Amino acid sequence: MKKNIKENLIYYLILFYIFSFLGGILEISYSLIFRDKLVWGGFMYGMLRPIYGFGSLILYFIPKKLRKNTIITFITSLIIGSVYEYLSSYFLELLFHKQWWNYNDFFLNINGRICLLNSLCWGMLGIIFYYILEPITKKIYIKINKKFLAFTLILLSIYYLIDITISFMKYFIH
Repeated sequence: MKKNIKENLIYYLILFYIFSFLGGILEISYSLIFRDKLVWGGFMYGMLRPIYGFGSLILYFIPKKLRKNTIITFITSLIIGSVYEYLSSYFLELLFHKQWWNYNDFFLNINGRICLLNSLCWGMLGIIFYYILEPITKKIYIKINKKFLAFTLILLSIYYLIDITISFMKYFIH
């Protein structure tokens, strides 16, 4: 799908918001299933988890030739997801002086920032992203009313800016 710069930016924003939201659902589901309680983790108050939104954009820009083979897609997603998770953990800790996650109790972890289980999950999520979710997103994007889409993106952006502002204030203004 060949698009102009404006359409590309809109599509990237759509990917960011959809996968930020799906990341929030993933984290809440994980806490309910494996911790038997709702754990509202993360830096932001709302359902958007920007780490997943930015992660989806990183995956989106992996060259298409690396996505033609499922095994290569899995390995590429595993490596990129793990490096991204490690760096995110490191920089979030530097910025907030707080550890957002810790995998020290997990098998084959590196400094508690990443572990084998999560790395395998990143590989699987990459396959789900490339072969299922992103193509569905693209089909919906092509068909959706562009005025409705613009209105929705404006509302989401306002919501996101308010959430990130309040969240930053929580950590930097005491």
